[in-house]
Amino acid sequence: MKKELYFDIRTKLFQENRLLKFVIIALSITTIILAISFSISSKKVTIEILPSTFNDKIVISNHSINEDGAKDFTRKAFDLFLNHTPKSAPNKFDELLLMIHTDNYDAIKEMLDKNLATIQRLGIVSAFHIEKLELDRNNNTIIASGLRTKTSFGNKLDRKEHISERWKLQYQIIDHNFKVVKFVKDE
Repeated sequence: MKKELYFDIRTKLFQENRLLKFVIIALSITTIILAISFSISSKKVTIEILPSTFNDKIVISNHSINEDGAKDFTRKAFDLFLNHTPKSAPNKFDELLLMIHTDNYDAIKEMLDKNLATIQRLGIVSAFHIEKLELDRNNNTIIASGLRTKTSFGNKLDRKEHISERWKLQYQIIDHNFKVVKFVKDE
């Protein structure tokens, strides 16, 4: 092997390695810059949603939601929880579980499973018509007042045709998602 050829090949390999190291370093720096800019921008982002079932534009920031959005999600949650038939209850309760906060998921799932067993055993059909929604943004609660009708196999469960009820829903906004913390019947 000739000495000049050996040094020439070695020099080319060294230059190619320098180029490869430069590309790797440049890509690493670019990736770090993109990750930092993404984390900064995700803290400042607001999401505007206009689902087909809702009437108004909903603006959700990192930990807050506008009033119309909170009321629309509350209507949806109460529709899934209180308006049901024996056939629709399993699907509605499964959809409602997607809106539940993870800390209270097990307790609410257990409550919904008990309600589902009762609904299917007694053939309960329930309808809740919301008349008034009161929003308390400081405590992240919404109180829904309305009339409720419950029947079992066509027979009314209560003596009155419609019963006035108040339900309190506590919610949180986590990562731009409306999450239900708990349902409580307000006396």
